Amino acid sequence: LETKEKAYLLEAQLPILLKRNSQLETFEALAFLAQYHPNNNSREKYKDLAKDFIDSRLKADELKDLAEEPELGEFRVEAMFKYALGLVAENRLDSAKSYFSRIISLAPNSYLAAQSESMV
Repeated sequence: LETKEKAYLLEAQLPILLKRNSQLETFEALAFLAQYHPNNNSREKYKDLAKDFIDSRLKADELKDLAEEPELGEFRVEAMFKYALGLVAENRLDSAKSYFSRIISLAPNSYLAAQSESMV
């Protein structure tokens, strides 16, 4: 399938994915739509939904998996940050610092890098 066709197919499948409660699969569809949907407004909508998904629906092990997927771009950094915050909450500070340092090197000019610098 071409990217445009895949985007429309995923968009049509999204309600089904949400009902199936497949969090990771749903997130991956949202991330794809946020990057490749042919409509700019839709890309922004899916970008916001993907970020909300990271913040509220994904478990620690899923966040950790996403943090290792370079093709996710900015969502990778978002997942990494959320995962690192969870490590801080568990008092696993050395591991958290490692993730915060990676965020700083991957996205040095981002808001999350600035937040990470305050955590290191």
